[in-house]
Amino acid sequence: MELQSSAKEEDFENLSAEKCQALVEKFAEITETDEACAQFYLQDRQWNLERSVSDYFEAANTSRASTSSHFEISNAGQELLNALGPGYELTTEPPPRFYFVSWNIDGLQHKNLKIRTKAELIPETIDYIEEKLPEYHVISGRMGEEDYFSGVLLLRFTVQYESHKIIPHETSHMKRNLLCVKACIGDTKFELVNSHLESTKDYKVERIKQLQTAFKYIKSHSLDRTAIFAGDLNLRDKEVDLAGGVPSGVDDLWEVCGSRPEARYTWDTKRNSNAQQLIAGTGAGYKGFWPRMRFDRGYIRYSPKRNVVPRHFGLLGIQKVAGIQSFPSDHWGIRTWFDIRRPEDVKVKREWTESDFESDDESSTKKARDLIPLTIEYIEDKLPQYHVISGRIRKERSFTAILLLRSTVQHEFHKIFPHKTSRMKRNLLCVKASIGEIKLELVNTHLETGRENSEERINQLRAAFSYIKSNSMDRTAIFAGDLNLRDKEVQLSGGVPLGVDDLWEVCGSRANMQYTWDTQNNSNAKKMILKVMGCQGFWARMRFDRGYIRYSPQRDVIPKEFSLIGKHKIKGTGRRNVFPSDHWGIKILFEIRREEDSKEPKGNETLETGTSSS
Repeated sequence: MELQSSAKEEDFENLSAEKCQALVEKFAEITETDEACAQFYLQDRQWNLERSVSDYFEAANTSRASTSSHFEISNAGQELLNALGPGYELTTEPPPRFYFVSWNIDGLQHKNLKIRTKAELIPETIDYIEEKLPEYHVISGRMGEEDYFSGVLLLRFTVQYESHKIIPHETSHMKRNLLCVKACIGDTKFELVNSHLESTKDYKVERIKQLQTAFKYIKSHSLDRTAIFAGDLNLRDKEVDLAGGVPSGVDDLWEVCGSRPEARYTWDTKRNSNAQQLIAGTGAGYKGFWPRMRFDRGYIRYSPKRNVVPRHFGLLGIQKVAGIQSFPSDHWGIRTWFDIRRPEDVKVKREWTESDFESDDESSTKKARDLIPLTIEYIEDKLPQYHVISGRIRKERSFTAILLLRSTVQHEFHKIFPHKTSRMKRNLLCVKASIGEIKLELVNTHLETGRENSEERINQLRAAFSYIKSNSMDRTAIFAGDLNLRDKEVQLSGGVPLGVDDLWEVCGSRANMQYTWDTQNNSNAKKMILKVMGCQGFWARMRFDRGYIRYSPQRDVIPKEFSLIGKHKIKGTGRRNVFPSDHWGIKILFEIRREEDSKEPKGNETLETGTSSS
């Protein structure tokens, strides 16, 4: 079992623009597609050409198997089609997926303007865009005689424009504003908000104020719609914190789509020669230091229906324009793919009755399975004080998640490593976080289930141990989850590595805290084992759920207490009531030691953590 090491990540993060372009062209040649399609597949697969091509043809074969439908085309639509030429067709069926692009396309630079087709918009550029892109409805954010401004483009075939307004940032020194557009795709309603926040370090205070205004707007307007706020926000990470952080109910699109390092920096003087020329022209004398910034960002505030789901975040404009050896802009653009979920796709039961908990037929089991992907949305709705990080990669029915208390724990970055030989689509969800100066690497997984999958489970355990032993060595690593382990399997994997402690053992190995899947005392588990195995008289007790710690060099996080949770039945869930799960949860109390503390901890500050899988 191999995981992609940090060294390998560095390779694809630092691919040169020329290498990226060569891979894009090769993909397009093999698949007979365009460069946009190539970037979508390659960026999502860490620029692995073989894997990208394979996934493309697999998806294409699936798509060809579906049936096509024919729709009437209005005269107005047919006229537009005739103007556009071949390659377009109209439909009355709204698409199940769309993508959203935000891009500062450098409209202030007149060099190769028509070749590069770009803007943070200027009057010449917007006229050129309207002429060359008749399929788009162009909405300008220009209020008066500004030399440059933002704009929103809506694809006429897909997106219906409703209205727009411009809200000036009253104290802006650069005439910046919010451009707010109401639009819809079928019956899915949107509030699209675009802004170019105040530029440069000198205007940090004004930029933070403008960010607060934008967040306040999307949190208080058009709450029945999905709000997407994006643009060249010129933000440094600390400024988001100074603005009060990302509000509850709002997600950073780069983060919620996996925080892929290769899609992080949008103003990247290390790879973008346009940006290199820009800083060289300032006379700043960087002398080999090439700054990389996440200036361009996108945020989503969900509607009550949560029918728009972000799936993929990538960059565009990372190849030079043919013939001029220049990129379209000194910024990479950001592009996010979203799924639109129709009401018929959402099978969640809002009110439960006794029969749901007492029936043993397959239909009840299917109801529970259908609920799983929406559990995380229910958690987000009911626990807004937590930052919920999902381990779901695509459309798995079950997956893990990590919840961070926003008031205490700062999320930094996360990534997902699939267990490549898993038959159950299992993976490692790895989250970097901090509590003040205390740095943490939190690793969660649900290892392969069933006795017959013991060998695969052992391989997955080895991979997890290998990860925490070789990554983020300056941090405290906590690895936990439903590991489905039998004690012998830990030994067969090579044992717990040197420098790693089993949290149950290091906290005293209390017998009454040993078993987390306990058919003697948990009626949910007892009911399951009777149905599946028909056991009579033998009630299995297993330590499936486990946690491990690998200490940082400072040993500043110390486990103090290990306990079980979920041991009380939920009232009102039927005649016999039920437990929250067939597993008990595990909860570990940690103590944080500061440098000024003595060798004997004072116990003034503690950290609680638990583990669960959906």
